[in-house]
Amino acid sequence: MAVVIKLGGSLFRNVSKLKNVCGALSTFSQPIVLVPGGGVFGDCVREAQTQFAFDDETAHLMAILAMEQNGYLLSSLNARFEPTSHLDQFPAVWSFERIPVWMPFLECEHDNELARNWSVSSDSIAARLAERMEGGSVVLLKSCVVDPSWNLEQLAERGVVDQTFGHMVKRGGLRYRVLGTEELSLLSQVVFDFEEGST
Repeated sequence: MAVVIKLGGSLFRNVSKLKNVCGALSTFSQPIVLVPGGGVFGDCVREAQTQFAFDDETAHLMAILAMEQNGYLLSSLNARFEPTSHLDQFPAVWSFERIPVWMPFLECEHDNELARNWSVSSDSIAARLAERMEGGSVVLLKSCVVDPSWNLEQLAERGVVDQTFGHMVKRGGLRYRVLGTEELSLLSQVVFDFEEGST
């Protein structure tokens, strides 16, 4: 089963680190799906909401579009990365030895399993994708330091993941890992372990 890998929006603020991560991801032969965070585009949504006082549902949809902006950016960084909107398109992308970069708006716009407020970020959206893929695994790449001993509640309390991520993981019975700045070198092994079902 494919592993969903979410690239934290903060990674998009560090060009060299992002390119290094993309270079590593592009070498994977296992089926993976990349999910971009919102990054600076998501920050713009928050600023606009403060200025124009629109509702959280509108902000939620705009933030998903922010993820798509970074999806196109991500796809431009490596020839193997392919913008892909629908789950049923993933196998065809893999068959051409390419890596889907999920563009989530079309499949999330009417997904009633996602709260339409700021309790849901790209963390939970990536977990929701893994849940829909059945038996999936999700890896979150963060630019902060993450103690591997922290459980889901501790990760949420420290603001490392959003408030809904833990619920999504538990409901879907997902295997997950949150990798911080000091652990990015472990990504290949984590994906391999998830693919082999040994984690």
